[in-house]
Amino acid sequence: MEWRLVRYEIFIYYIPAMKRQRKLTESLVRLIVLLLGLFILAQGIAFTILANLGTDAITGPALVAHLVLGDVPGGAGYSFCTVGRMLICVHIILVLMQIALLRSKYRPVQLLQIVMGLILGNMLDICLSYTTLLPLPNYAASIAYTLLGCTICAFDIFTFVKADMIPLSAEGLCLALSSTFKWRFSRVK
Repeated sequence: MEWRLVRYEIFIYYIPAMKRQRKLTESLVRLIVLLLGLFILAQGIAFTILANLGTDAITGPALVAHLVLGDVPGGAGYSFCTVGRMLICVHIILVLMQIALLRSKYRPVQLLQIVMGLILGNMLDICLSYTTLLPLPNYAASIAYTLLGCTICAFDIFTFVKADMIPLSAEGLCLALSSTFKWRFSRVK
């Protein structure tokens, strides 16, 4: 696994200089796997939000912002402040942090992380629209939804590594920290 992450790091920061070429069919297959991975991740996040037992560190601030500003009981009533849109804002902030860390080393191709965040945020809103219709009768169901969400997200990590393309902004920030401070990626992650 460590070798794979190092290869991932090399792809993000050094491949533009190496001018690695992929065949069009291979790139399309990887893109489809990546989009499927984003949908799977959105579904896993939706299940953990439905369970109401906590969510991951990236979605947490987006969920809190939605609960404070969104059109929910106790919120400020802004209907445009959905969880997905707040997640997009978190991804943009993480990309800005990468730019601040890397400065001139930041490659413009890495701005595709914002596109990945846009796709994930919109997919999350779609997944939440039908996932919230599922029943949540008791605490055991909450635990089951949390375990299902974690399993789905774990499978998603496999699809992202297999796609071997642009990472999400959280992984990009970890790569930027690792590169800037010469820390091992596994430690930063």
